Amino acid sequence: MRLYGIGRALVDFFPQWENPSERQTFENILLQLYSQNQGRPLHIEERDFDRILKRFSDTGNCTFLQEVGGTCTNILKTVTHLISDTAHEADESSIHTFFTGTVGGSSVPPRPNFLGKRPDTAAIPETLSDTTTEALSTERKTLYRDPLALFFQKELGLYGIQSVLRMEQGSTGRCLVVPAIKVSTPAPATKVSTPVPERDATPTATAWIAAVSPGVSPSITREQIVLQELQSADCCVIEGMQLGNPALDALLQEEVLQKEKYLAIACGTPWGAKAAAHFIQQYCIGTRAQKYKLMVFCNDAEGRTMEEAGINFFRLTENPMWLFVVTHDCGGSSVYFNRRHYYQEAVTPTKQIVDSTGAGDVFAGTCLACWAHNIATSEPLTASHITNALREASYKASLILQYPLCQTSFL
Repeated sequence: MRLYGIGRALVDFFPQWENPSERQTFENILLQLYSQNQGRPLHIEERDFDRILKRFSDTGNCTFLQEVGGTCTNILKTVTHLISDTAHEADESSIHTFFTGTVGGSSVPPRPNFLGKRPDTAAIPETLSDTTTEALSTERKTLYRDPLALFFQKELGLYGIQSVLRMEQGSTGRCLVVPAIKVSTPAPATKVSTPVPERDATPTATAWIAAVSPGVSPSITREQIVLQELQSADCCVIEGMQLGNPALDALLQEEVLQKEKYLAIACGTPWGAKAAAHFIQQYCIGTRAQKYKLMVFCNDAEGRTMEEAGINFFRLTENPMWLFVVTHDCGGSSVYFNRRHYYQEAVTPTKQIVDSTGAGDVFAGTCLACWAHNIATSEPLTASHITNALREASYKASLILQYPLCQTSFL
């Protein structure tokens, strides 16, 4: 199977203290700010993010675990890991993944003061990646990738994911995930479409995304797409927030949907869900769309956003090539397919839950890995394919909850 991913390039930070009691002051500050922001991650400037990291590292002997992140990246990491393991056992090579995103660059070479698990990458004053397209390289030869861009691309390569990363003046996006704070999460509103069985209130995680530094513009343009890779792909995975650019949307319709390849939309945020709903209404509904192949992955909040925007999961799945996957946090997961609703209870982790970062992405990636043969050969999905994928995805998501950040090597 060949996958082409389009999404935001992010690096996730997870602080680790030698003495856990020394972290309480800064946790309390972030928790207060988090509450004042109505339970949403703080969007802060790059320099403010740097100050937070420095204060953490200067107090309590704190170090940072880092991991490449972002919805699309996590999905590609999961699919590549799961299929590569299976292919290795069968002495085959059956997965090719490619990613397009945007990272930060500067006209000044990076300084070797990088906070992270691989600080050696900071001192490499490279200009452009070998994989950067010629059209982009001519106008950015004076830019150096920032340390996080170096880290991001190197890590993608270690995961077996090829990439074209466009550089823009600015910094690469970052997320700070703070461990060991119990945040009371309000009960979700009514589940989308079909209710699911009630479950006991169980903490979903003891870590949360406290702050985000968005970095350079995450939006991908049509010019950034490597057309040859997209045309050879069996499936294109795109974050919902990348939709809404008319030129890129039209390209997806022309090169993916109209050529009867799968388009997998991972909503990622309520805003991404709204963009996905608009894209479906504008490009995927009508007589010409009867042969389109579409998968949508979302959580409850994102699913409600799509329904409020006019997307009816049951009605749209009259098209047997369409499906909607909805995760219900600790309440399990659902698939709407062929005008039926399939439900799977959540798998309880065998160890303590550490961090929920990327759990939904691992769920989506596992589903794609389970359906790899169908995606690559256009063999129709069946009810057994759906139920088997839900069980396996629930199990893999339970594993990733037991480790900090989205480290797919633990799958």
